[in-house]
Amino acid sequence: MIIPTFVQEKDANTSTVASISITFTSNNTAGNIIIIGTSSGNSMSGIADTAGNFYQRAVASGFGEEIWYAYNINGGANTVTVTWNGINFQNFCACEYSGVEKAFNPLDQTSIVNGSTTTTNNVGATVTPRFPYELVTCLMFANSSGLTPTGGFHQRYSFNSGQDMFMDLTPNTAASLTPTATMTSTSNWQNVVATFFPLLPIVSPTDAAFFGMT
Repeated sequence: MIIPTFVQEKDANTSTVASISITFTSNNTAGNIIIIGTSSGNSMSGIADTAGNFYQRAVASGFGEEIWYAYNINGGANTVTVTWNGINFQNFCACEYSGVEKAFNPLDQTSIVNGSTTTTNNVGATVTPRFPYELVTCLMFANSSGLTPTGGFHQRYSFNSGQDMFMDLTPNTAASLTPTATMTSTSNWQNVVATFFPLLPIVSPTDAAFFGMT
């Protein structure tokens, strides 16, 4: 088993147009995964890039927070464009990782939670990965409050004084996990979580089907 590893991140934001783009600083590596975290008051129209990768939605909150991904990507220079169904305050981050399953769809678990709190603790959406060292990704939004990850999560992106935050973790056990963060003030919040299989020693489509990797 190969442990997923963060490679690079780029991000962009706008309040004036329906599409925005980023160009990765370094060439993408063939076989890696690109994971997109998006936040907006509008629904998503789609994602495309200049490398010809196929993007699919992993999870959406219904309130504008979504995680998308393209796996077993093509290598080389790459510009990613995200398009929404309208113009609002919208932003996204694009993260590249190595060590994620590429022979089959690596998406494992997803979870969504929306709420409010009278404390400064932001409770995330609980997931239970099926394998140790899965890549656990979480996109959080807090209305009028800055976010700081807790529980060992790594912040990869923060926007608007921390109101939007994308973070990840590769836990060494396949146990129930709840991404959490602290907030600078009490707030309404939304969280979406998606986990991805590490690169596994699967040798046949039958094995892949057994683990739900299709």
